[in-house]
Amino acid sequence: MKFDNPHELTKKTHTYNEKIKYIYLCS
Repeated sequence: MKFDNPHELTKKTHTYNEKIKYIYLCS
């Protein structure tokens, strides 16, 4: 998996964290 720019990586990481939080809260 290649990330050309750090902002994209940050955005993907943030989305992943939000998803984990959502799953955690809804479980």
